[in-house]
Amino acid sequence: MPKLNIDTQQQFICEIIEHFENFLDMKGIELDNPEKQEAIDAGENEDSIANIYGTDYGWLQSDIKGSLKSWELIEDDPANICLKYDICPTVKNAE
Repeated sequence: MPKLNIDTQQQFICEIIEHFENFLDMKGIELDNPEKQEAIDAGENEDSIANIYGTDYGWLQSDIKGSLKSWELIEDDPANICLKYDICPTVKNAE
């Protein structure tokens, strides 16, 4: 099975997280997240902030990436691709 290359792996991980987001939305589940609340208090539009946000997003992203690496489905990349390519604009404090 071919590995996801460095250019596509982060996009794939973001898509997986988006599936979790959609599931939470479908079930009406709102995660309690102080970082999200701080952003809202600072004036960000609540509707534009993802349910999985900040370090929660970063943890999930890192955990999925670790699983994909352990299954040898992605190339090892020391750079934080999400921030490098700005693929996931909701990420803060990732990895």
